[in-house]
Amino acid sequence: MELSSSSIRQLRCQMGWSQSDLAHRLGIECARVRAWEEGTEDPSADCRETLRFMLRQSEASSSELFEAPQMEALLDSTDRDCVNRRDWIKERRVRDREL
Repeated sequence: MELSSSSIRQLRCQMGWSQSDLAHRLGIECARVRAWEEGTEDPSADCRETLRFMLRQSEASSSELFEAPQMEALLDSTDRDCVNRRDWIKERRVRDREL
């Protein structure tokens, strides 16, 4: 599966994630995600593997991504809470109200 700047952006947008959200889930700096999407940098081997997994899962069903045991294994315990889409949506709504 080819990882292009547009496929990374498409995955991120499909999941409703900001560049910062994706960076947090991958444990990297937001500037890296921005560089990938601009095509000025390529993801590391570890990030490519995780992104390919996310893409496969999102193609099957975006809701399954949050329940996939393989995805949980890739994330450490502190990040698992961030993956819960309902919590993310709730947190986003609170942030939007604060702005």
